[in-house]
Amino acid sequence: MPINDPIYAGQGKAFAVRLDDNTLAKALVDGLAVLIANGTHAELTKKWFGTEMPAK
Repeated sequence: MPINDPIYAGQGKAFAVRLDDNTLAKALVDGLAVLIANGTHAELTKKWFGTEMPAK
């Protein structure tokens, strides 16, 4: 896909994790799932970006 594809560019969020650090990657994914489930993600994106950003 081109670098300007919306999946890779634009408003997004990411964490950089070493490929072999599965423990950290799982902790981040699990933590984000909690934030999405309890509404904190929506609350924070609305506060800081002025609109609720979808959690993908």
